[in-house]
Amino acid sequence: MFKFATNKFGHHSSNHNPTSPNQTCKTEEYSSSRRRFQIQKELFAFNKIADKGFPSKPSAMDYDKKLKLLAIGTRNGDIRIYGEPNTPHQQLSCYQDVHPFPIQKILFVQGQYQLITLSERTYRNDMTNKGESNLYLILWQIPNNLENSNLVEKIKEFQIDQKIVKNTRLSAFTLLNDNSHLFLGFETGDIYVFNVSQFQLVPGVINKDYIIKNIPSGEKKLTQLGPVESISHHPKQLTKLLIAYQRGLWVLFDFIKNQIDQIIQTQQPIESAVFYQQGECIATSHTDGSFILWDLTSDSCSSSPPNIVYGPYPCKAVTKCFVKTCRNDQPYVIFSGGCPRVNYSDKISISVIQGENSHVCFDFTSKIIDFFTIDKPCHDKQANLTYDNPQALLVLLEEEFIAIDLISENWPQYKLPYLYSVHSSAIICTHYVNKVSNRLYDMLKKYGSMNQDPCEIFSEREWPISLNKNEDIELPENKDLLLTGHEDGSVRFWDVTNMSMSLMYRLKTADYFQTDSTPLDGENIDTISDDNWPPFRKIGTFDPYSDDPKLGIQKIHLCPQKEILVIAGTAGQVLVMNLCDQNKEINYSELESHKINIIGVSPEVESHFIWKGHEPLTTRGRFNGQLSQGSFKVPPGYQLKSLIQLYPPATVSALALNTEWQLVAMGTSHGFAMYDYNNSKDLLIRCTLDPSMLILNESGNGGTTISRRKSLKKSLRESFRKLRRGRSQKTNTRKNESIKPIESELNEAPHKPIERQVESREFKQMDDIPPSVIRYMYFVRTYITNNQQMVNSLWVGTNTGIIYIYALQFTKANISCLLAKEMRLKHRAPVVNIQVIDQFMQPLPLAEEKEDKNSTIEHNHKVIICSEEQFKVFQLPALKPVCKFKLTAVEGARVRRIGYNCYMSKSDPRYSEYCLSCLSNLGDLSVYSLPQLKRQVQIQCMKQQDINAITSFVFTKQGQAFYLQSPSEFVHISMSACDSPQIMLQAKRNNKRDSAENPTQTKSNEQSTSEKTSPVKQTPAPVPAPRTTINEKKPADKPNTKEETVLSNNAENLNEDHDNSLFSLSSPNKPKNNSSFITNSGQSTTQLTILNQSAISSINNQTQNSSGFNGSSTCVSNSNNVTINMSLDSVVDRFGDDFNNVSNKRIPSVIDENSSVTNHSDSLLNDTDGLENTDKSKKKEIKQTLNSNGSTANSEVTTDDENTLDTIAPQKSSSPMIHKAMNSSSNIKVQIAGLF
Repeated sequence: MFKFATNKFGHHSSNHNPTSPNQTCKTEEYSSSRRRFQIQKELFAFNKIADKGFPSKPSAMDYDKKLKLLAIGTRNGDIRIYGEPNTPHQQLSCYQDVHPFPIQKILFVQGQYQLITLSERTYRNDMTNKGESNLYLILWQIPNNLENSNLVEKIKEFQIDQKIVKNTRLSAFTLLNDNSHLFLGFETGDIYVFNVSQFQLVPGVINKDYIIKNIPSGEKKLTQLGPVESISHHPKQLTKLLIAYQRGLWVLFDFIKNQIDQIIQTQQPIESAVFYQQGECIATSHTDGSFILWDLTSDSCSSSPPNIVYGPYPCKAVTKCFVKTCRNDQPYVIFSGGCPRVNYSDKISISVIQGENSHVCFDFTSKIIDFFTIDKPCHDKQANLTYDNPQALLVLLEEEFIAIDLISENWPQYKLPYLYSVHSSAIICTHYVNKVSNRLYDMLKKYGSMNQDPCEIFSEREWPISLNKNEDIELPENKDLLLTGHEDGSVRFWDVTNMSMSLMYRLKTADYFQTDSTPLDGENIDTISDDNWPPFRKIGTFDPYSDDPKLGIQKIHLCPQKEILVIAGTAGQVLVMNLCDQNKEINYSELESHKINIIGVSPEVESHFIWKGHEPLTTRGRFNGQLSQGSFKVPPGYQLKSLIQLYPPATVSALALNTEWQLVAMGTSHGFAMYDYNNSKDLLIRCTLDPSMLILNESGNGGTTISRRKSLKKSLRESFRKLRRGRSQKTNTRKNESIKPIESELNEAPHKPIERQVESREFKQMDDIPPSVIRYMYFVRTYITNNQQMVNSLWVGTNTGIIYIYALQFTKANISCLLAKEMRLKHRAPVVNIQVIDQFMQPLPLAEEKEDKNSTIEHNHKVIICSEEQFKVFQLPALKPVCKFKLTAVEGARVRRIGYNCYMSKSDPRYSEYCLSCLSNLGDLSVYSLPQLKRQVQIQCMKQQDINAITSFVFTKQGQAFYLQSPSEFVHISMSACDSPQIMLQAKRNNKRDSAENPTQTKSNEQSTSEKTSPVKQTPAPVPAPRTTINEKKPADKPNTKEETVLSNNAENLNEDHDNSLFSLSSPNKPKNNSSFITNSGQSTTQLTILNQSAISSINNQTQNSSGFNGSSTCVSNSNNVTINMSLDSVVDRFGDDFNNVSNKRIPSVIDENSSVTNHSDSLLNDTDGLENTDKSKKKEIKQTLNSNGSTANSEVTTDDENTLDTIAPQKSSSPMIHKAMNSSSNIKVQIAGLF
C-alpha cells in the first residue's frame, strides 16, 4: 500500500462550536484534508501489471496437454504460466515474496488447473553450524475465472520427512497419467509414493534392495544401482512403471502387484528411459553418446544395436532422448548432447532426426533446462495404432525460449508471442514512446518481418499453444513502444501494448561501421560447407559477446509524428535516421560523417587537452584510413540520413530532438553542440572544460612535478601514518567500551530526519564524474526575455548545476543562437531534468506533439529545475523562485529518474491531475503535486542495491513505468489507480463485503471488540505490491519521567484497498495498540490513554453517565492508565475546546536534549531558502512559541513537507470530482497522552 501524506491535525481537528472563527477555520481545514485524502486514494495506487520478457534463472518446465498451458519455475521461486496469445490466460504469475525458495521440479495436474512444485529450502542449524535442506511439495491453484483473481495461489504444502532426504537428493519426479499419485526417486535408489488427493506420503517404498535381489543370475551382479534417473508411466497399462537406474539397469515394475515384469541390464550407464509407440517400445540413452531402442512385444525384449550418431570417436552423453511416431512418415528421434568430445565439447545442441535425409543439430548459446514436443495424436482404426504426430519442439534454455516447427519444411522456428530474450545483447538504455500512429506501427511490423537474418527463418504457422477458442481480449487502440539500446549497436522496437512483449523491428547500426565481423565484398560469413558434420544450425538470438564495445547505444529519441529516429553511441557517434520503404544501396565513398570538434572552439582548452580514450568508429569500407571501392545494401526500414561524429569521441551523455525545427542537440563530458540535420550544418558548439583544470592535470599537484622516488617516499610515509592512527583509535575504543552502553541508554532518542544544509560542491581532480558533463538538454518554446512573446529555446544542464538558456532565432537563411540567460544553482548539484509547465500545471508538449495551439498562449509559465538533490520551481521569464522541495537534505536520497504523469481518477475519468514522479537512488517512488511540490505518496519500489533496475527505469505519461528486474525481464508497474484492473477487482470485492455487512446490527461491546480484534482472513491482493508504511518517527523506548509526553500525528496502517482508514495520535511512552473498537450504537469510537493519575477519578465519574458519552463509551483502568472507548463526537461534546487545545497547542514540558519537536503543518515556513513570498514574521512567531513551551536550546525544529500535502486544493478540471464522504462506520483510534 501507499504512504499517503496527512496534515498536522490528522483527521480529528473538527469542532462543533460554530460561533468561534478559529474553530470554523479548523473545521474547514479538517474537511478539506479529508477530501484531499480521498482524492489521493482515487488517483494513486501501486500495482505490478505484468512481467515482460524472459524469466530470470529458469529451473523447470511442464506443459498441460488438456488446458494448453505452459508453466516455468525459476530458482528465484517464481512461477510463470503462459497460454494462448491475446487471451485472459496469456500470462499468469506467482511471486513467493515471503519465502522465495528455488523450484527444482514443476508438474501440471493435467486438466485440473493445478500445479505441483518441488522446492528445496536450505537452513543453517545453529547447534551444528551446518546447512540442512528440506524438501517441500506445494500444490498451486490456477484461476480458471480471471474475474476473481489473476494470480496462482498456494493451496497446500507438505514437508518431506528429514529422514528420507538426509544425505541424498531427489533425482526423478513424475506424476501418473490419472493424477492420483506422485513418484519420487532419490539418489539412494529408493522410490517413494505420494498421494495427490490427500497430499501426503503413502506408506511403503520401492526399495533398491528388492530390485537388486531380482536381477537375473546370468547378468552381472550389481551391489549398487545408483540414482534413479527417470520414472515413466505406461501409456496403456496404468499399473506399470519404467524405472531407469544410473548403473545401467532399467525395470518394468507393477506397483499394484508389487512385482517386476521385466528387468534389463545394459553395458553403459543410463541417462534416461521413456516409452514410445503406446508402450510397446522403450528408448534409452547412455553416457557414451548412444541410444538404444527396445521392443517389448518380443519374448526376449530384443534391442537395436547402440546407435552412436556422431561416432565413432568418443562423444558426450545423451542426456535425454525420446521417439515420436508419425502416421504417414518415419518417426522422429530427438535427443540432446551426443556431439564428439574432441572438437565440439563446448557445443550445446539438440538433434532432430527423421529418416536418412532429415537431420539437423540445433546449436544453442546457453544451457538446456528442458525440452518436449507438442503432439497432435491420431488413431488408425485399421492398424489399431495411435500415432504421436509431433507439431512443435519447445526448448527452455537458461537465457531464452525457442519453439521449432516440426511440420514445415526445414524445421523453422516460431516467432514468439511472449518469452522474448530482451537481453540477447546487454541492454544499455531504454526509451518509451506513447500513442504511436497506426501507420508507423504497421510499417515497423512490416519491416521487421522483412529484415531478418539468414539464420532466422520463421514459420508461418500459428503458435502451437492454442485452444482455438474465441475468447480474445479487447486490444487497446493506442499503440505503445519500448525501445532498447544494446551493447552490440542494435536498437530493438518492442510492442508493449498488451500483456506480452513482442519484438516488432530490429535496427543494426553496426552495418554503417567497419568492425571485425563486417563481411568483405562478395563474402558471406554465413555460408557453411556441405561436408560439415554434425549438421549444426545456429538458432536463437542470445549472444553475450559484442564485436566492438564502441558500438554501444547510450541515448535514443524517436518522434512518432515525423518518424525521425536519433541514436547516440559510446564513441561519440550520432545517427539521424528516417523511414524508407525501399532497399537502398550506399557507396563507401558516400558514407561520410560530419565531424564536430567540441574542444576546437576554445584555443586555450585545445592547446592543453590530450585525449587518452578510444578512437572513433570508422565508417564502412575504410581500412587503415584508406577508402576501398564498393557498396552495401540497406534493407527497408530506418535508414541513415545524417551521421555526426563528435570529437573527442566520448560517450554521449545527453540528447534532445525537435523535428519541427529539424534540430538535434547532443552533449558529452566535454561540451555540447546543436546540429541542423536538414541542412547538414552545425549551429552551436560550446566547450564546458575548465582550462585551469587542464593546466593542473599537465603539471601534476599544483604545478610542481614530483619524481618517482619522492612519490614512493611520500606514499610510504602516508601508509605508516595510517597504521599509527589505526592503533591509537583501537586503544581509544577499548577504553570507551564500558562507557558506551551507559551513554547509549541515556542518549536513546527517536530518530527523526534532521534537515541538513545543502553546501556547495567542490569538484576535485579525482572525481569519478567530471564537472563538465552535460546531463540534460531540452527544446521548448516559452517566455525567455519577456512575458509578451514566446521564444524558441534550448536549455542545457550540466553536472555542476549550471543551466545555459539559448534563444533560437529562425530566419530564411540561417538559425542564430544567442545565450539569453545562465543559471547557477547554489548547491551545484547535477541537473537531472528541466520541464516547463503552463497555468494548468500541464507540461508543455514537444513541438511535434502540439495539437491545441491555444493551450500555450497563456503567459503563466513556470519551469521546474530538478537536480539530484532538490526540485525548484521558477516563474518565467523572470526566473523568480516560487517553491522548492529538498530531497537530499531531509532524507539523504538522490534523484535518479524524473517523469511528468497524468493521474486520472478511477471513479470520475473526467478528473485528472498532473504530477511530478521521482525515483531516487534508494529505490523509492514518490509523487509530488504541481506546482507546490507537495509529496502525495511514496513507496519502496525496488532495492537500492539493484543498480540495473534504477538505471533502466523509464516513466510513461499515464502514471506507469518500466524497469529491468533482471537482465532478461522488464516489469510493467502502475502508480495510477485507474490503470490497475486488479485494484478495481479488489474494490468490487470490498463493495460486496461491505454490502453483506449490516452496520445497524446491535451487538454487545465484548462481542464487537472480539470480532474486530480477531484476525480476519483477507482476500489476497491480485498482484503483490511492495510494502509501504506511514512515515513514522520512532519514539524513545525509555523516557526519563512519566510526565514526559510527545504528541505525534502520524497516521498508520493506511490501506488503500479499504475505505476504512485508521489514524492515531499516539504517545511514545506506551506501545502502539492496533486494536479498534465498535460501540453498541454502531458509531466510530475513540480510544484515549490517560497517563495522569489525578484525572482517573474524574474520568470514571464521567463514564458512568451514559448521556455524557451518548451511551457509546467503555472504560477500562489498568494501574495508572485509563483507557476510554468512545465516539469522536462524544469526545468533542464532552471536552469541547480543551480537546482541540491539547491536540493543537500542548507541547511537552520536559524534552530530552537529543530529541526534537516535529512541526508538520508549517513545514514550508522552515524551507524558505530562496523564497521571497514567505511571511518571515509568522515563521519567527511559531519558532518562539515552540521554544516558550519548554523546549531546550539543543532541541531542533525539523519539518517534513509530506505531512501538509492533503491541504492542497484540487487542481482545476473540466468536471470537478464529486468527493465521497468518509464512511460513518470507519474506525478511528486516538491515543492522547497528558490530556489533563
